[in-house]
Amino acid sequence: MHRCLAISEVLRIIAGALSLDEDIESDTESSRPYCGTLSAMAQTCKTFRDPFLRELWKDLGSLQPLINCLPPDIWVKRYTKTWFDLTKPTQSLDLTRFEYYAPLVKSVVIEPASLGYDAIPALTFLRRTTYVLPNLEELYWTMVDSRRSEIFPYIHAFLAPSLHSLTLSLEGRAAEDTFSLFLDFLAAACSSLRCLDLVVDQENDQPTLRLAKGDSLTPLNLAVFRSDCLPIDKATLISLAGIPTLEEAWLYITGDVAIHLRRLPESSFPALKKLHLADDFDFRGCATIVNSTSFPHLESLNVTCEWPTLAGVTAILGTVQKHCCSNKLHQLEISCNTMTGGGRTVELNLDIIQSLAGFGNLRELSFHFPCWLNFNDSDLEDLSKAASP
Repeated sequence: MHRCLAISEVLRIIAGALSLDEDIESDTESSRPYCGTLSAMAQTCKTFRDPFLRELWKDLGSLQPLINCLPPDIWVKRYTKTWFDLTKPTQSLDLTRFEYYAPLVKSVVIEPASLGYDAIPALTFLRRTTYVLPNLEELYWTMVDSRRSEIFPYIHAFLAPSLHSLTLSLEGRAAEDTFSLFLDFLAAACSSLRCLDLVVDQENDQPTLRLAKGDSLTPLNLAVFRSDCLPIDKATLISLAGIPTLEEAWLYITGDVAIHLRRLPESSFPALKKLHLADDFDFRGCATIVNSTSFPHLESLNVTCEWPTLAGVTAILGTVQKHCCSNKLHQLEISCNTMTGGGRTVELNLDIIQSLAGFGNLRELSFHFPCWLNFNDSDLEDLSKAASP
């Protein structure tokens, strides 16, 4: 063996390249991630074992590979579900393989509906450490059956101190109460979290994210918060505005919030650089949010709505001029959820965007909805020259 292959850093680079180069599929029999080269390399010699095993187990699309490491007499797979029999006593040696591979997992997708509803409680019961996956960094937890929402409390066993990205996906009927209760203790349970993504898999009758404690999100050191498909209430917005580390936010705004929102404290969103706003009507709800405080560090603003109107476009451009830093903002996108725009076509004249003439660093201005542009490139160039000192 060449001496270069005895260097652990070189082996890690090779393992990472192999992981990116191969298509990782699932074996229908075991649901174990299949990566033939990584597996073969890990079995070559002791020198290769650790770096290639770490890469092989780093990202799991299911918990089934870890369940396969448990004794076969305490679980059985019927059709696509995994069932546990915890009446049989387990010895410490029975968990040896599970506890060897569990710390190698950095990212996992957990779907109780497809895995089997007693799998999560069983793993929580069997664990001998505080967390099922002690070095977990990214967790995608989806619950698509609101009738089995009692599985959700077991998520605390997966909130390891190393976790920095969490995606929660629930169907609309169960989301409102579940999200609200969970977020109230999330800050204390996982202070290392940097990215929180809330997803609701239901198009109609969307619930609203309401916090039982208005300041429950503020202690989190979040850098990214996404809730672009789940409306938030005023208390949640104020709580998010108080997070000093928040750099990117995706927010869904309803008319109720826009009507009752006045001014936010001047210290709101102190580090925000990217803001995505979704409005359930026209752009005026988004304009209310932008008008609520100053955004001195905002570099990118994306706003979208259901029914674009000239009044809404005028409102959003006017508030951008007043509350965004002309030297920082370099990207502004205005769009609607459907390219039909609800059957409406908005006519845009040059004076509509004249308020942006002073934004010297604005490199991208885009309108993604049916509209007539009553100006051309020469008009824009003349506008830019007129605004230059």
